[in-house]
Amino acid sequence: MIATALRSPAAHLAARYVPEPNSGCWLWLGSEVGEGYGRIQHDGSYVLAHRFSYELTYGPIPASMTIDHVCRNRACVNPAHLRILSGRENTLCGFGPAAVNARKTSCPNGHVFDAVDKTGGRFCRQCHNEGKRILYRLKHDLPGSGTPRRRAASV
Repeated sequence: MIATALRSPAAHLAARYVPEPNSGCWLWLGSEVGEGYGRIQHDGSYVLAHRFSYELTYGPIPASMTIDHVCRNRACVNPAHLRILSGRENTLCGFGPAAVNARKTSCPNGHVFDAVDKTGGRFCRQCHNEGKRILYRLKHDLPGSGTPRRRAASV
């Protein structure tokens, strides 16, 4: 067996994945870090396998950029399935809460988000104003607040 130090980086990578014929993914068989990402030892330290594969094929990854799996498979090291994105772009193309909420264009009542608050949160003015009206009516015990008015105690 050839010692790892004598193998080329490409051969070192190729020894640890298997091509999956249906999706085209190269499934990582080596060690993993949390959440399914592969890791490989290179030059005495561990690096993420998908980043290693990308750099072997396309060159260095700029410090402020991340690698996105177009195939959505974290164990894939096929460089054709990897693309370089900013952290924000990578988050927004996923399925986490930030991405899901960023894709929304209307409130639960179907009104278009047409305002932005101080923190950058989006809302529709119609529901916002209706909520303020209800709170005002509740505070001042006015009709239309959604709760029955208090009745005077009978003697």
